[in-house]
Amino acid sequence: MQSQVEQDGGGNPKPPAAPVPRRAITDESGKYSFTVPEPMGAIIQVSHSGYLNGFKQALKDLAQGINVSLVPTGVIEGRVVNGDGDPLPGVSVEMIQVQMQDGRKMLRPPQTAHTNDLGEYRFWNITPSSVYLKMAGYQGTYTGVGGAPAVANSSEAFPTVYYPAAADRESATLLKVPAGQTLRADFSLTAHKSFRIRGVIQDAGSYKNLGVRLMNGEEAVGNRVSINSTSGAFQVYDVTPGTYTLQAFSRGGSVALGEAHVVVDAEDATGVKVALSTGVDVHGVIEHLGGEQDSANQRRLFPNGRPAPAIQPVQAILLEPGRIPVTGTQPPAPVDADGHFTFKEMLPGKYDFKLNTFGEYIESMRSGTIDVLADGLEVGSASPEEIRVTLRRGGGRIQGVVTGLRPGEQGTVALIRASGLSGIPTIVQAFFDPGGEARFFSGNLAPGEYQVYAWPTGQEVEYRNPQALRAFSGNAAAVSLHENGEEQVSVKAIATEAQ
Repeated sequence: MQSQVEQDGGGNPKPPAAPVPRRAITDESGKYSFTVPEPMGAIIQVSHSGYLNGFKQALKDLAQGINVSLVPTGVIEGRVVNGDGDPLPGVSVEMIQVQMQDGRKMLRPPQTAHTNDLGEYRFWNITPSSVYLKMAGYQGTYTGVGGAPAVANSSEAFPTVYYPAAADRESATLLKVPAGQTLRADFSLTAHKSFRIRGVIQDAGSYKNLGVRLMNGEEAVGNRVSINSTSGAFQVYDVTPGTYTLQAFSRGGSVALGEAHVVVDAEDATGVKVALSTGVDVHGVIEHLGGEQDSANQRRLFPNGRPAPAIQPVQAILLEPGRIPVTGTQPPAPVDADGHFTFKEMLPGKYDFKLNTFGEYIESMRSGTIDVLADGLEVGSASPEEIRVTLRRGGGRIQGVVTGLRPGEQGTVALIRASGLSGIPTIVQAFFDPGGEARFFSGNLAPGEYQVYAWPTGQEVEYRNPQALRAFSGNAAAVSLHENGEEQVSVKAIATEAQ
């Protein structure tokens, strides 16, 4: 709650008082009430077990009441048995939620449940979403000083299985978790002969909080691991035959990562050596075309003589976050007066890069022969070639109308310039004007051929996936944009039910 602004003795406005939180418990019918002096506005937050927290803000007419709707959460439960129908206790089941981020389907870090003595598992309080379920076998990291802890060995293990019985995520069923409902998902697993991987993390004494995991592509397989934190000796248990990337990592102080290629066939893999690295420096430079340079202060000048704003830091976005066993993002890289920037200690992975251009458009972004705009940049154990970003003035404008939205409904518009495999999207919002039309505008666009899509804001569209967009090609509007050009377009919104 907030109070009205008062004046001090000199007639100057006093700063508003800090909001005072008040709490109330709803009655049997869900009603609540607060008594507050001279309210200007209120933010209501509601919580209840089994529901997502509700939130609503009101700036006036508080006496009429503020109604908040709560969305119930979901549940997934099931049972894990072997080929004979016997329960499998103590195995790990992972739930991996899928979320849309910058037009790509991204996987959130998995939540893990362990089966009980009856082979039963349960996930609860799930936000309505799409999820994969993965049976990840027996897991656990056992660390000791001066000697690797003993871990009960087993001659059999269960390979990774996605629900209902798929060997990989591409063949798995994507489950929809509805609000307030319980899904049932059972697994039946077949045991395979298992082996161990033995090796050493080199220079282990220089790092803290060591870990080891097996990767299949960008996904962690999940195995029991024992590590001698002094010598770096490790063993990975319950490994079924296959080809893997073994990752060793440290999460103490600075993050370090090392990888080794391992093939397990008909016997244990031994003598694996992994060297940790805190990452490599990735350098870049921004050049400007179509402007002038003020030698006195090294600031760029637009053609009209006005100084251009300084370039904001460049952001790196990890496209396959599952490949790095830590959370968080790469810190932005500041740009100096000469346009140079450096990402320090960038860990292996595939990255996309973003920057604000202030009246210029990105003509190109390359690292050697790699088109970074279209394909991203793969960072490995050695620094890639310098990223060269070319900015140019003279961009064009596309504006238009979105049809097919409900009255007052906000729309999202994607302008996708054809380039590489996935295109280069520009995202803007469409708003209704006083005449009742949903209009959008986007300026400073690179010349080229565009496909324009629109959909209701809040609806998820995988616009960085050409195959997913192909289903909506009938809704796309084609635009050819020239330097300093301006184009008008009308685009029909993708229907909600199409998703």
